[in-house]
Amino acid sequence: VIGGLTGTVMGGVIADRLRRFSERSGFFVMMASTVLMGPSLLVVLMAESYHFAVAGFAFYIFFASMWYGVVLSLLSELLVPRMRATATAFYLIAITFTGFALGPYTVGLSSDLLQAGGTNAGEALSSGLMMSLVALPFALFFIYFASRNFVNESSSVVERAIALGEEVELAPVGI
Repeated sequence: VIGGLTGTVMGGVIADRLRRFSERSGFFVMMASTVLMGPSLLVVLMAESYHFAVAGFAFYIFFASMWYGVVLSLLSELLVPRMRATATAFYLIAITFTGFALGPYTVGLSSDLLQAGGTNAGEALSSGLMMSLVALPFALFFIYFASRNFVNESSSVVERAIALGEEVELAPVGI
């Protein structure tokens, strides 16, 4: 719980601080989260002691949760106001079905298949979890690909809102 709460908050804080240097700071946090998740999960799976595994798991959860708030912030920046709630709902559905449902199912299935092939239960589960790391390079690719157009897309939100017929009220400069 502590790792997840801290990771979510720290991901937002880091993205906000990095925003001074780049408008794509949220994507950098998501990439760092993705890169750091892999080694921390390997530490958990290869730990020789219970305490080392628990510490590694806390770091894994910390790194894995850094992107949660960042993604919602990026969605808000990219979408016209009337689409934000719908897009957030689709995002939550997508991570629920893919990450929180399909991910554990796939790990369990691969673990069961390995166990049916003669691997003992502990090693089969560990191998199934290690196989899940195959998704991380794909995630990095898609995060990088999305970051390439972010600055252009986020700067055109007002124009897109006006084109869609939304009333836009701009704040005076300097406030």
